[in-house]
Amino acid sequence: MKNKKGDFGDLLAKNLIYLVIAVIVVAALMMYIGMNANGGGVWEDFYAKEISGKIVNLAVVGDEVTLNVQRASEIALKNGVNKDAMFTFDNKNKEVCVKLRLAGSTCFAYVKNIQVEKCEFKLGLAEGAGNTITFNLFNSDKAEEKVTCKLAR
Repeated sequence: MKNKKGDFGDLLAKNLIYLVIAVIVVAALMMYIGMNANGGGVWEDFYAKEISGKIVNLAVVGDEVTLNVQRASEIALKNGVNKDAMFTFDNKNKEVCVKLRLAGSTCFAYVKNIQVEKCEFKLGLAEGAGNTITFNLFNSDKAEEKVTCKLAR
């Protein structure tokens, strides 16, 4: 009678594909968890939808909008995102893009035929004051294609 015990090499060879798949899945999960550890992706989605859906789509021409973005700015600065790159309005494609993490941004479209101009990011220097963005809405074909909320100096 033959010895049915296989050596470790046989076991490894037979299960190598399963080990490779397991390593790939674990690596993908670790990358996903690392990118969303502080909720950057969730907050990007939240702010993009709030600005486009509830603010821009409900606004009228001539409105000046000021929005408290304290939580967004805390997350972005913690992730090393430039203050001048957090909020972008694409007038050509009618999109709001929010960037709170280094790996990409979240964009959400608005349906209203309105343009955004002169967006400023202001730091709340007084105690209890939050960081805000302020932008104007108007109806014109002469608007800049992309408007980025720049830090007010």
